[in-house]
Amino acid sequence: ADESRVASVLNAVNERGDDNQTSNGGKSIENYDLKDETTFQDSKKKVRELIGAFDLDPNRVLDLALDALEWELNEVVSQCANSATAKSSSFSEISNVSGGGVEDWNCWSLPQLRLAIDAMNNIYVGSGEIRINGISNKSSSSKKRSLESLSIAIQSLLAIIRELDGTASAIISCKKKSDGGKPYEGRAIAHLLGFKYRSYHNRAVSIAANQSRAAAAAAASAASGPVGNEGGASTSSTATGSNTNATTTASPNRVYPRSLYVSTAFLCAHGMLDPHALLPHLISPSSGNSAKTGTAIGNPTTPLIETYQDYCMEAVQKLKKLGVVSLNASKATDASKDPSTSNATDSASNLSDSFRNDPIIGIFRALLAIVGDWNEAVAFLAHAAVPGFTSEKDESKMVFAMDAAALAACTLSDGAGVDVVAWVISMLKDVDSGSNSTVSSKKDGKKLPPLVEDMFSLSPKTSLQELSFILRHPLEALVGSGKIKLNSSLYTKLCQLYKRKLTPQKDDENDSNENEVEIDVSQIDKDTFEVLSRVLVPSLSLFPSDTAIAGELWSVLKLLPYTLRYRLYSSWRQPGLEKGTLRSLVPAAIRSGKIPKSLGIIESEIETGIAARYVLKRISKENIKDMGKKLSQTSHNNPLVVFTYILSQIESYDNMILMMVDTFQFVTPLGLDVMGYCMLCSLGGGEDGSSGQRSRTTKGGLNTTQWLASLETFIGAFYNKFPDVEVRGILIYLTQRFREGEASELGVLRSLIKTAGGYGFVDYNSTASLSELQLDGRCGSRLLKRETSSFGVVDNVNRKASRHLRAVLQGDDLGVIMLILLSQIRPKILYSKKESEKQHIKVIGSMYDDVEAV
Repeated sequence: ADESRVASVLNAVNERGDDNQTSNGGKSIENYDLKDETTFQDSKKKVRELIGAFDLDPNRVLDLALDALEWELNEVVSQCANSATAKSSSFSEISNVSGGGVEDWNCWSLPQLRLAIDAMNNIYVGSGEIRINGISNKSSSSKKRSLESLSIAIQSLLAIIRELDGTASAIISCKKKSDGGKPYEGRAIAHLLGFKYRSYHNRAVSIAANQSRAAAAAAASAASGPVGNEGGASTSSTATGSNTNATTTASPNRVYPRSLYVSTAFLCAHGMLDPHALLPHLISPSSGNSAKTGTAIGNPTTPLIETYQDYCMEAVQKLKKLGVVSLNASKATDASKDPSTSNATDSASNLSDSFRNDPIIGIFRALLAIVGDWNEAVAFLAHAAVPGFTSEKDESKMVFAMDAAALAACTLSDGAGVDVVAWVISMLKDVDSGSNSTVSSKKDGKKLPPLVEDMFSLSPKTSLQELSFILRHPLEALVGSGKIKLNSSLYTKLCQLYKRKLTPQKDDENDSNENEVEIDVSQIDKDTFEVLSRVLVPSLSLFPSDTAIAGELWSVLKLLPYTLRYRLYSSWRQPGLEKGTLRSLVPAAIRSGKIPKSLGIIESEIETGIAARYVLKRISKENIKDMGKKLSQTSHNNPLVVFTYILSQIESYDNMILMMVDTFQFVTPLGLDVMGYCMLCSLGGGEDGSSGQRSRTTKGGLNTTQWLASLETFIGAFYNKFPDVEVRGILIYLTQRFREGEASELGVLRSLIKTAGGYGFVDYNSTASLSELQLDGRCGSRLLKRETSSFGVVDNVNRKASRHLRAVLQGDDLGVIMLILLSQIRPKILYSKKESEKQHIKVIGSMYDDVEAV
């Protein structure tokens, strides 16, 4: 009876905002001032009177108020999710990405909660209609309560909960966190909500146990009926055991109500609850310990990290088997029928179900949607998943633990990954459109104060450094888990945004020379470089092979200097390509889940390598056009893998040079730029320097090795056909080698001058076989040299390639520096050799003549 009186008061509070009723002394809705602390004084007074008159338990009254708040919030989200706005393009896009309908989710998704928050933060009392994204949200049913009444009821319940849980003045210190005030932590709210989570878990465990006993009894009765022999009994007992195991791991479709997550995050957003205080009460279904009564200090609440480590070990074993052909067909057939395969599939589905019902993941998703603070949501996740997180004092280690927890959550929970994608999209909404709100309503009424204040909002004036600082960690979690591939529009929007931020402002409006402008490297701070090297560039491997996505990435990279681009390609390449990453890992790193490259990227590289090798085995001069298109298509998302393998084949088979050069006409501009970097790495100019250890001359020292000779010819033919590709990297590398006194790569410079530059007469081995007429012709002009050496045969010279090479050599006095270094190499060849490095006179003479000729 006493609780019914309290319920009637709370019911009156809920009906306070009804359009056809008035309360609080006949005051209408339009006259409410929700910012005034005395607005809900009557409701709080009635609750206090009931508690004192009937000697009620304040905690029980607080529990009823929390239930009412949960119901009201669920009503708001349900109305907004089921409205016509929910069918809009942005909402349906995220819904389709998740792979399921709204009713199948165990937690409200971030777009649904964001939609409800936007609606409740933009309510005008008396306007008669709410418009969100241009779509009317006016209720057509008289049974549904309006958003105005729900908003006022929620504000009333918040005032009552503050009154019951503590003094109203305690909330003042948490309103301005920038002043250094300590956030308000509810004394009883955490325990009451913890008991709710515990009761829902216990009920789910009892339901699962009843189902298990019923299935076991049914299996036992079926086995004892028609079968009477011992063999049948044994078979039935085995079936019973398997059924028992299967039903024990089974769990209800929804263990915790979605509204409980929403109310928890809502109270956290208002500073009335510390989510970390709930951890001793939370039990993860995936832990498999239903009798657990709580967690000790420092122990993880959810086995998220341990499960992710097991997932990494299984994924690595799977990746090692990709591309491996089994010659024993019978074993391969038997393996497909192995029951362990089906058991692995069942365990994977059970793992997904358990984390779908994990309260830690549910609260993390609700905090991300309602509170909106990434660090606060991930800190709660890390506290629950990482052992010893609270005792860690090193800030860098805490950030690493938070990143590991976010990566594990996005990998193991599809809903968490989709919500992180939606959170990034919502953060970029105002930056991209230039508007600060997506909710519009009629301005003919009094606007109610927002229920939840947005803690972070990126404006169009947000700097590149601030943008990278905020988005770096969530984007790294999406790339590491591979969830960024669920929404290609997000990747496209990121590329366009960074292109706009990186584009230098032109002083002269008539300056149309955009392609020659490169930004200053000093503008790229640490966070921006991390976003470029760990998000934008490697994410290309996760998407299907598409020229459009590669073009969006190239629109950003072409603004950067070639030195910075090559650093990005190097980080994309490290620690290895395809299975090279797996071979470089020690077992301890795999068991701990510390894999330097995303497993999705490794899988994509392996699949691309298999496809490229398949095409290269079947390419020939007759089908070069068709097979060349297929080969180029495989390189759009993983150019490093394809081009590294092509160069390795060219180094062994020089008859592939011309065919490969013709094939590159179908490659994207990004692929051509990556090919320039790959050629530099093959010469030995990469950061790892692995190719620099290879021998460049034959055993006698007179001739260059086959791989270097083939590479010299290919570089010249490549830059002759594609003169716009960056060549300064190779020329700077040759300059460095000349400075070291090494002239073994002199053939690369000669090939560039001969083929790309159009100076074919520089290609001669020795003048010993020339006649006297030809020797006299070498003393004349360039035309006379060409006529006497080439006998009138004029090569087809690419004038664009010749002009571009000449401009690069003349720019920054690079050609002059190379000439000075070449002139200094000649005496080094004759006199700077150690006694232990004696060479034949013919080798020394050949090197001296080559330097003289170039």
